[in-house]
Amino acid sequence: KPIVSAIMGSGKSILLAELCHVALKKLRQHCCIVVAAPRQSLVEQLRKTISERCGLANVGSYFTYAKNSDRKIIVCCNASAGSLSLELRDSGKEVAMFIGDEVHSSEAEKFKMAWEVLKPACAVGFTATPFRSSDRESLSLWDEVVYRYTAGDALSDKVIVPWNLVHWDGSGADAAEVDKICFKMMMSMEGPGIASALSIEDAERFADYLNSQGFSSMAIHSQMHRTKREGIIRKLEANELRCVVHVSLLSEGVDMPWLRWLCLRRPVQARGRFVQEVGRVLRAYEGKSEAHILDPHDLFSMHGLAYPEALGEMLIQSDD
Repeated sequence: KPIVSAIMGSGKSILLAELCHVALKKLRQHCCIVVAAPRQSLVEQLRKTISERCGLANVGSYFTYAKNSDRKIIVCCNASAGSLSLELRDSGKEVAMFIGDEVHSSEAEKFKMAWEVLKPACAVGFTATPFRSSDRESLSLWDEVVYRYTAGDALSDKVIVPWNLVHWDGSGADAAEVDKICFKMMMSMEGPGIASALSIEDAERFADYLNSQGFSSMAIHSQMHRTKREGIIRKLEANELRCVVHVSLLSEGVDMPWLRWLCLRRPVQARGRFVQEVGRVLRAYEGKSEAHILDPHDLFSMHGLAYPEALGEMLIQSDD
């Protein structure tokens, strides 16, 4: 049960699709391949990528709005793995291979119970962060990291860009006035950027504050219709907005390589989530020479990173 550890943006989904393609050729009649991801949006992304390599007729989705358990390759969300496992068991199907995407999210008890029913003959896990928030907590379903694509590899291959870590200098606002501090840091940024928020209400309030200061912004959150969310992101990419304020947009699985900067306005406590969020802004893009990370809460020091170069180590760190 090996893990492939590769930095965000390095093409894990393409390798995942290739694994499915190779396994599909050897698949017995009563067997299937199950691919699991933590959220429905990732399920749809993976289904599309795998279908392009393995054929649309071979790949199905299994989550709240789709129940294609009769396909050779089934892409499900972690929350639906339990019901899928029971359907496969009742139909007499065996799981020849299980592939987990973002396996740092595989520690939920319901998911572990589904794993016991699925009983995969083999399994491969993918993640950029093969660790949990505590050094004492491991990924219990997986054995070891067998391959690493490091931040150094990604910089050399131009998969990610160098980063510039910007701390608050302590001037211009009281330490309690986080919004003013963030705005002061954001004013010098160029190109599209994103700032984090504690809640939907907090995101909307901070976006209103930025607009009142002439810094064109919009909040984005899960209560919005998908079409509206996509429209806001398109505006940001087209430079019609300077900033989008979000709650958890960048934590996992979102591809926005054109982002130029990120403001860590929300104090992220979980190490895995912190790395996921920071890693998103580092993805390479045409005309993008570097990424700026604004750190008003000094989160890098809190997570044991006193200087920006240490981020490279954090992006590939593991418990082994």
